[in-house]
Amino acid sequence: MKAIEEAFILAADPELISKDLKLHQRPFHVAMRWMQENGFRGDVFDKRIWDPLMATYRRLYPSGDFSMPAMLAGGVAIRDQMYPVQIRVGFPTRRPSCPAI
Repeated sequence: MKAIEEAFILAADPELISKDLKLHQRPFHVAMRWMQENGFRGDVFDKRIWDPLMATYRRLYPSGDFSMPAMLAGGVAIRDQMYPVQIRVGFPTRRPSCPAI
């Protein structure tokens, strides 16, 4: 399987920016578009696709934050102190060879 070329990313990125997609969303959309155009089916997070794509994105946006933003931001009060709280979204993975819990 060939890697997604930088030229493909540079061609797709401006359109995604114009649609107001945030930096953490754009690699996923580029991978989906590339898979559709090349007739690939399967996991968009396949390491053969995802790792080279993210390496290119990190090179293009070295100070970019690719982490998903907090799902909920708020505060918790304990006695007379207020503490900021951010609840992040997590996507657990499990290898098929691991026993079910």
